[in-house]
Amino acid sequence: MRVSSTLRKSTFTFVLYSASKRSLIFFKTIAEIIIKVTFCIKIILLYYKLINCIIFHPLSDYFMKPILILYFTKDGHTKKIASVIKQNIESKKYLVDLLEISMIPSGFNFEKYESIVLGMPVRYGNINKKVYDFIRNNYSKLINKKLYLYIVCLSARKSEKRKVENSKYYLKFIQKSKLSFVKSEIFAGVLCYPKYNFFDRTMIRFIMKLTGGETDTTIPYLCYTDWEQVNLFSNEILS
Repeated sequence: MRVSSTLRKSTFTFVLYSASKRSLIFFKTIAEIIIKVTFCIKIILLYYKLINCIIFHPLSDYFMKPILILYFTKDGHTKKIASVIKQNIESKKYLVDLLEISMIPSGFNFEKYESIVLGMPVRYGNINKKVYDFIRNNYSKLINKKLYLYIVCLSARKSEKRKVENSKYYLKFIQKSKLSFVKSEIFAGVLCYPKYNFFDRTMIRFIMKLTGGETDTTIPYLCYTDWEQVNLFSNEILS
């Protein structure tokens, strides 16, 4: 009886051991299959992302040099337009740097940029001297770039004044700067009497009266900018 009992225990132990070993092998096999399937899924997803990038974002996009937007502003609106252009270009997955012209340090590296956008306002019929100083000091670095220009002025609130061929400010700037631009635009600016000092408010009101514009100095803000024109200009920079 004792031998039989011992034999049964040994048999049970052997069966249990065999079952445990088979279970271990089974779960190990399942684990290996899961690992292999997971690896295959990762490879498939990687290829999917790669194909998606190639289709929707050509490889040339990843080797494009960043675009530089330089602006000079008097009351902040030229900067606002520059910021909108920057957002439009960045939405197409391009890199953009935005800098104020007077803040460009000596020895600034222009070589990293292929395209440069210049933005500036007109005040009392003139473009600020700092813009011309910047161009004169960096002329040799600018002439080999793809240059784009936008000029902001209140007179462009009239549609015919937005055509570069009709803009005396544009023609004067081109003649004086001696730069060539791939694309140029004239954008209408803003009128904000409360923001001006006494002299500017008086002079701008006088000019607006002569040109048939708004002369009510209690109106806090009037924006004449055609933002669709700004959006189209942004697209031209990428074409």
